[in-house]
Amino acid sequence: LQNIVAGTASVTGEKFFPALVQHLATALDVRQVFVAEVISNDPKRLKTLAYWTSDRPGNNFEYNLIGTPCEPVVREGKLLYCPDNVQERFPQAKGLKATGTVCYLGVPL
Repeated sequence: LQNIVAGTASVTGEKFFPALVQHLATALDVRQVFVAEVISNDPKRLKTLAYWTSDRPGNNFEYNLIGTPCEPVVREGKLLYCPDNVQERFPQAKGLKATGTVCYLGVPL
């Protein structure tokens, strides 16, 4: 956590979230990290503010919230951790299969 704080402490504005996802991926030793927000005029869709994938920044994207592991995180405002089988638990979330996602950790900010 100290590395995350140190890596983002001096970064502000539009550069904050890209720095955050990069440092989270390194600290947690995971392949993908993103920070997303609900689209104000469509509460069933999210858009990423920053995306880190396979040791590099990825392109931001939008996606439907319904049926994804992000849905309970957003709707209930609670942490969700799926240590394995996340594709089986959320079969409607096609992006999980496309990216080879096995586990998931979602935290509301």
